[in-house]
Amino acid sequence: MKLIATIKPRTDGTVLATGPSKKDYTFKVDVDTGDPTCDVEDEADVAHFLGTGNFEPADEADFDRADLLVKKPVNADDGSDGSDGSDGGTSDPDSLPDDLPTDPNALPVEGSAAPAPAASRGKAARAR
Repeated sequence: MKLIATIKPRTDGTVLATGPSKKDYTFKVDVDTGDPTCDVEDEADVAHFLGTGNFEPADEADFDRADLLVKKPVNADDGSDGSDGSDGGTSDPDSLPDDLPTDPNALPVEGSAAPAPAASRGKAARAR
C-alpha cells in the first residue's frame, strides 16, 4: 500500500521509518502531490504506521482496507486477539495525565532547530 507521511520531513525532503518487520522505509516527496510517499509491502508495517496517526493511505481506494488493518489483531498468528484487557485506547483522553504523550507508540518527529554546537577541542587551560 502506498502511504503518505504526515509528519514534517527532514531537510532533504525525506521521512525515514522502520516498521515492526525491521525493514527501513524512505518516504520521498512525490513530485505530483508534494507529499512524502512510499510503497509499504508488509501488512504489519502498514498497520503499525497507520496506527501511529502519522501516516495515511495515498490512494482513496485503500481507505477501507487501511481501516481494517488498523482494527485487525496484531498477534493473529499466535491465536491471541491482540487484547490486553484494556479498552483498546478508547478511553477519554481528558482523563489522562497532561504529561503523557497522546500516543506512546508514535514515531518521533524531527524538529527544525539546528543542532547544538560541538564542544571546543582547543587546548585546555593548565591548572596551577
